[in-house]
Amino acid sequence: MKFYRCWQRLFLGFLGAALLLLYTGPGIAAASAGESPAAVDMNKLADTMLANMSIEQKVGQMMMVGIHGPSLNEENQALLQQIQPGGVILYDDNMKSQAQVRQLNQQLQAKYGQKMPLFISVDEEGGLVSRMKNDLTPPPSQEAIGRTGKPERAREATGQIARNLHALGFNVNFAPVADVGSGRERYFGMA
Repeated sequence: MKFYRCWQRLFLGFLGAALLLLYTGPGIAAASAGESPAAVDMNKLADTMLANMSIEQKVGQMMMVGIHGPSLNEENQALLQQIQPGGVILYDDNMKSQAQVRQLNQQLQAKYGQKMPLFISVDEEGGLVSRMKNDLTPPPSQEAIGRTGKPERAREATGQIARNLHALGFNVNFAPVADVGSGRERYFGMA
């Protein structure tokens, strides 16, 4: 019973986030301003969905996988069909142009996000880690934003990144929340 409750809590969290993104999207700001989105009995919905999933499907929903190349080739389709992941992350080798990325993300959602929307993610940090540099204006680095001393500059930059990524079909960005500068390119807990 404990095991089931653990899965249920994990699934409810994932389901809640996915439904929030799917059904409220831009309405999140409106909801926080006093308007409330339609009520959904999340517990019953989660119980029903969980009851209809195998253990393999539940595990797959907790995974985010990468695919090879810029299209849904046979290898990628076999991987996604077998794992049935909760999300996909795209890297530079998956992205050739804005139109191609938009189409790939639409295909991913249409084919693998039918029962539950996929998290389609990217790592668009700005500075050294910028995707599609030749097709999108690279965002400033976190360091450059910090040096301005203006917190509103961070809000503007992240808002622009979010709008650009949303237009391409992404719903998750693994950007840094905080980073520590060391005078080197990156710093990850060096002693």
